[in-house]
Amino acid sequence: MPTSENERQTLDQLSNSISEAKGVKSLSLLEDRGGDMVLNKIIIDKEARGGGVGAKAMSKLTSYADKKGKVIKLDVGQKGDFGGEVTSPAKLKAFYKKLGFVENKGKNKDYEIIQGMYRPPVKSN
Repeated sequence: MPTSENERQTLDQLSNSISEAKGVKSLSLLEDRGGDMVLNKIIIDKEARGGGVGAKAMSKLTSYADKKGKVIKLDVGQKGDFGGEVTSPAKLKAFYKKLGFVENKGKNKDYEIIQGMYRPPVKSN
């Protein structure tokens, strides 16, 4: 179910705050028709990679998703995507898996999700 206007503004504000963070070159974050989050693109400046910028950005995304009960969906970029600025797909998959994402295949296959990876919301106690 799509979010209300107030929640939408919050997602926009989250996207803007991440986009404006030092070291984040580009971000594309959308909401799909079901109300889930789709991370189409996040590019970290080459000089900032390995310094925690991406982890901090993803932490903001996952915290928001957990609070709102939203799934985050994404496809891992390939070398050459976005002007050749993408880290290797294997490194990206490992990074996302540390954050709770699973590959959309095998026992984790969700036929309603077209993206290659997703992260269900984590419920807090």
